[in-house]
Amino acid sequence: MRNWSIVVLTGVLALGGCGKKAEQDLGPDARTITTDEGSLSYDKDTAVFESEDGTSSAVFSSGGQAPAAENLPSFVKLYPGLSIESSIQGNEPGKRGGMIIGSTTDNADKVVAFYKPFIDDQRFSNRQDNQFGGTRMLVGANGADETSLTVSVEPLDTGARVSVIYAEKTDQ
Repeated sequence: MRNWSIVVLTGVLALGGCGKKAEQDLGPDARTITTDEGSLSYDKDTAVFESEDGTSSAVFSSGGQAPAAENLPSFVKLYPGLSIESSIQGNEPGKRGGMIIGSTTDNADKVVAFYKPFIDDQRFSNRQDNQFGGTRMLVGANGADETSLTVSVEPLDTGARVSVIYAEKTDQ
């Protein structure tokens, strides 16, 4: 739990997003800070935290270079043509999760129609479809296997902003 607290603090202070391994994301101006609990490497668009023993990590990316999270669970699909603005991915033994934020020129109803079948999938024993003002939030969760998917779709004048949050239990 202590590692995740550091990850959240790092994300708030650093940037906001996630994706690939540090060696691939960080440019030539990258810097690294090492502490007793791990290391933080960063450049202008990406921050990577890794625990000292290498079992927990988080990658935050933002700006035009923000990648989608690698190795998404099979129940997570990205909306076709989604322009990714930021992403976050975290891993620790037995768990992984992340968030991808982006926008599309398609209207919010079309985006909701794309994601609704994923939430209605039988994998999720708990399902919700909520609307808060103009924003639609679809939630699917299964406590038995610690799997969850939350999709938030906010209408914009020129399309929609989409936030996809996922979590799952892993074998490792």
